[in-house]
Amino acid sequence: MTTHKLSAVEDEDNRQGSADHIQYVTVVIGSQLFGLPISQVHDVFVPEKVTQVPLAPPEVEGVLNLRGRIVTAINMRRKLHLKPNDADQGMMLLVLSTKGSPMALLLMP
Repeated sequence: MTTHKLSAVEDEDNRQGSADHIQYVTVVIGSQLFGLPISQVHDVFVPEKVTQVPLAPPEVEGVLNLRGRIVTAINMRRKLHLKPNDADQGMMLLVLSTKGSPMALLLMP
């Protein structure tokens, strides 16, 4: 099983002592590096179960129950038109807030 590496980084202004600083959570999907503002990230975990949704768009992996809230899980490899990876490799969900609603990004190496 492949593990995912998530890291928090600070922007260059923060290192120079600026009052405005942003921290990012970075993830690697395929060979691409992405960063999300850490203030929008609520959870990072390995999902136990994602329920498929009939007739959903291909990038929608399904939905899951996160502490009583139904959250849509987006398969980022499909969304980015990357080849699927082996089923035995690990996956994790990164839950973030978009326009006040939670959304989960399914991350696979």
